Amino acid sequence: MEKIAASFKLANWYVEPHLNKLTLAEQSLECSLPPKVMALLVLLTRHQNTPLSLDFIAKEIWPARVVTDSSIYQAVAQLRKTLHQDKTITEAIEQISGKGYRLSPNIELRFEREEQYSLTKGSSKKQALQQTLAEKITKKHKLTAFAVCILVFAVIVFWFMNNGSIKEDLKAQLKNQPNEQAYFEDLTLADHLVKQREVSAINQASKLYKTILNESPNNANALFGLCNSDYQLLVYGQHSQTKTYASCLPLLQKAIEIEPHHINAIALLGALQQQKGDLKTAKTYFEQGLLLEQKSSLFHLFYGDFLLSQQQTTEALTSLKTAFKLSPNDPEVLIKLAYAYLVKRDRKKAQQYFERARLIAPNLRNAPLYALDFYTLTKPIAADYEAWYEQYSYDNENSEYNNKFAHFQLQHVLFLLSTNQLKNAEALFKQTDKQYIHSDFVWYVEAALAAKDGRLIVAFEKLKQRYQLAPELNRYVIPYIHGLMTNNDNQMAFNLFTKHFAEFASLTAPVEQNLGLYLTYTQILQGLEMGNSVHENSETSQTLAKLTQDLALWRELNGEFSGFNEVQWHVIKQDGENVKLAATKLLNSDWLPDYNDNMFTETLLHRYLKEHKHE
Repeated sequence: MEKIAASFKLANWYVEPHLNKLTLAEQSLECSLPPKVMALLVLLTRHQNTPLSLDFIAKEIWPARVVTDSSIYQAVAQLRKTLHQDKTITEAIEQISGKGYRLSPNIELRFEREEQYSLTKGSSKKQALQQTLAEKITKKHKLTAFAVCILVFAVIVFWFMNNGSIKEDLKAQLKNQPNEQAYFEDLTLADHLVKQREVSAINQASKLYKTILNESPNNANALFGLCNSDYQLLVYGQHSQTKTYASCLPLLQKAIEIEPHHINAIALLGALQQQKGDLKTAKTYFEQGLLLEQKSSLFHLFYGDFLLSQQQTTEALTSLKTAFKLSPNDPEVLIKLAYAYLVKRDRKKAQQYFERARLIAPNLRNAPLYALDFYTLTKPIAADYEAWYEQYSYDNENSEYNNKFAHFQLQHVLFLLSTNQLKNAEALFKQTDKQYIHSDFVWYVEAALAAKDGRLIVAFEKLKQRYQLAPELNRYVIPYIHGLMTNNDNQMAFNLFTKHFAEFASLTAPVEQNLGLYLTYTQILQGLEMGNSVHENSETSQTLAKLTQDLALWRELNGEFSGFNEVQWHVIKQDGENVKLAATKLLNSDWLPDYNDNMFTETLLHRYLKEHKHE
């Protein structure tokens, strides 16, 4: 590929290809790239919006050599690692399934020569225009315009001074109109205090908003601010949901009456209606907000969360990335972004954003609840969650909590199953009002209850029913695949895996990207071969051998797999003695079977121990 000497800006990076150097001035950071990695960056910038296939990259970067895909993966990984040191870049290089790699279109790219030309050209035009206008406007014109303005002003003043009723009306209107400038200092201070995410600071902010509203009851920003402070006390303090909703809804509705385009008030109203279960009203507010086209991280946060609840994962991720770009250190944005990646089954990125949120807001009230989703369940994590549940799970001010926030109760049902409390789980599931909960979650919990009780056929049928809600999406397929594997239906498991995870089935995704999926696929292939399936052929054998080799190499470099994955590995290796040892070790450790992740783990562990009892 022909080398380009022109320098350019990529987000906050200043890139000098001829020196193989990148500079991040804000962090006083300078990085050097190998020539081929720099050549890859230049190639991607040339085709910023077009995915480049591996073959195309290989021909452009290594025209006289035959290179493996691994060389390209390593170059991409090194480039990502370097670019991500700019904290404003969340995803430098996108991988488009079946098409290749491209530079993220969200990254600002400016070439030095174009920028200088644009500035020079723009300045010249502006000077020419100013000169032309100056020639047209004569001294006589200026004096005439000034005289007319003085005359009009005098007439208006005289008219107002001699019309008492209009003067009084005007005074009344001014009294009722919010004077934003008069409260500028108090509003900005209150906003700052809320962002401190400390209960005492949020309470101070609340007092400031109330003081403003006592003097100016129609101040839309103060109305929103007071509601937002109550909402933040729900997140970081001990406010109940019932108290927050009761205080917030009238405040926000009044704010929108006064200022119909108040985007943050619209966003929070949509979020509150969603949490109450009124999805239709929530959607109306979010659609209203979309029409405003304003840059609001709060709107994109709540709208992204709404889209997640509607299984629109790709759109949700786009909205949440926008929120992150606008507010990269907002813990709520980070938590929702983490959940979006979790739905995408990118656990590594999910943990990355969750840990960033914990670092920024160590007092995040619901952190023990969130940790259940992002980490392997252990006894210490379970103990933290139980303490949280005892303190915050019940709304002492209103017994209707269990009906309004039943989703949390069903999550607790799964936790009870993980901690071997089947009877308590069944009782809680029975008493929970499930009318506002999406059927996919209800069916999942019903399947988990059946699996724990040994009613595996019932569990399989519930998961199948759940999968058929949206068979075109990946969201519901993994639990169903786990069920099929437990039932030794490897053929159907294979069909679903290759349909939904083509990138993994074709071995194009790096092993480290998702060890769990690759271990699952390896077990499926092994089950096909052991069952004398029609898929028992050289291609399947080669794929199985390649996967086993790659997993063995990863394990050799990084140590044992974590948790249940280590047991799966020895099953794949058909090493009965180590299967028994790994399963026994796991059951005797702090590890707990996570029914929120794989409801069949406990069943499989006991099955493996029984099968290898005498080895």
